[in-house]
Amino acid sequence: MSNPYIYTALGDSITAGYSAPMKFGFVDMFYERLQGVYPESQLYNFSKGGITSSQLFAHIRRSYAVQSSISKSSLITITIGGNDLMRSYVKTTMLQQPYAFYQAKERFAYNINGILSWLRYYTEAPIYFMNLYNPYPHSLLSRQQIGEYNAVINEYAIRWNTNILDLYTLFYKHEATFIHGYQGGGLTRIRIIGENPVHPNTYGHAAIADLMWQRAAI
Repeated sequence: MSNPYIYTALGDSITAGYSAPMKFGFVDMFYERLQGVYPESQLYNFSKGGITSSQLFAHIRRSYAVQSSISKSSLITITIGGNDLMRSYVKTTMLQQPYAFYQAKERFAYNINGILSWLRYYTEAPIYFMNLYNPYPHSLLSRQQIGEYNAVINEYAIRWNTNILDLYTLFYKHEATFIHGYQGGGLTRIRIIGENPVHPNTYGHAAIADLMWQRAAI
């Protein structure tokens, strides 16, 4: 009897399905298709809204359940980085900490290297790391900073034989269609308290699932 196809999803609120009805996001959409090909497939979703790369790295290091799932996985996806970037933006612009972005980017790079090295210790299965799309495309600062974070993701993905799923290109010029509550794409829309228009809506999650299905070639 062959082993079941195991899909492990790691990440933040995007992986958790935020802003999709009933949180039925790209992970569940992709898994639904996967079951059509592998009826005995299994899904392990270890996502949590609001987490940073530091928290994800710690979770992978400390959780036997995560390590066990990774070691048996046929496929792994990751979304992380948006909360790192958002927190550094708040520190830089609202708390007047001028070096916050650069400190956060260095920490992000350390964490991404650590996350992927740990994953590769446990598995040789395909890993799909989703880069950051830009919910604020009319902001030069947002374009610059997201570009720098995506360069970090690309660097370590190459180092650790990891596939990039290019959400930046997928969402570019489709922000109004794919982002829940999209309000024009300016950083002036950011709020300290309450939700910001950053998560994919149903169309956005479906577009991610479609791209994932194409790239994974199940």
